[in-house]
Amino acid sequence: MLRPEAQRQVVSRHFDGNLKWYRHSLRPSNTRRMPETDCEKSRFVAEQGVGCSNHPEGAWKRPALRAATPAFDFPPASRAWKGKTMNRAQLLTRVEKAWHDFQASYAGLSEAEMLEPGVVGKWSVKDLIAHVTIWEAEALKHLPTILAGGRPPRYADAYGGIDAFNAQTMQAARRLSLAQVLENQAHTHRQLLEYLEGVPEEAFARETRFRRRLRFDTYRHYAEHAEQIRRWRARRTSPNR
Repeated sequence: MLRPEAQRQVVSRHFDGNLKWYRHSLRPSNTRRMPETDCEKSRFVAEQGVGCSNHPEGAWKRPALRAATPAFDFPPASRAWKGKTMNRAQLLTRVEKAWHDFQASYAGLSEAEMLEPGVVGKWSVKDLIAHVTIWEAEALKHLPTILAGGRPPRYADAYGGIDAFNAQTMQAARRLSLAQVLENQAHTHRQLLEYLEGVPEEAFARETRFRRRLRFDTYRHYAEHAEQIRRWRARRTSPNR
């Protein structure tokens, strides 16, 4: 792991001022506050039109969540994925594996449990499912632009930031019933898979803005929220609750 000062230099070199919140979070190892989620770590990517972010109301302010967050020592997509070759079948396998794991994280819950707030901040399992679907829809909306060499509008310009986008879209999603949220989830995911089947094979071959956007909006996103749901379920059944 890089020493704190080296971390600051790496972030400054890679992001050149585009991620002030990230730089400021890199404090000495005994006091630094790490981002809670992969989506938080990729906020700068979303602001550049190539990723997404989840930042539920008040979630990061909770000390318990901060304490449970593992340290990391690299900018997103700079270590494990840089230069890694893939094909369509491998990428779709990753998407579907993480997708089924996300669904398994809330399998067996009753409707009342799915609506219970507190999974992350005030969000319920239903909210997280709707949130994941919203970002899949964003991928469907913007991936064609990225594939064509364009850049989607910045969320800061279009919505006032990622937090504002999440708040606006979740306000609308909360008006839906659980059945509607699950129906939208299935429909949007099916549309995403159909779209990916038609994307040229070369788009998956190397790390590009297209592949980064896809990763942050799909299987990395699914895994993040699946873990949050599993932690919440563990807390609910803990004898010390």
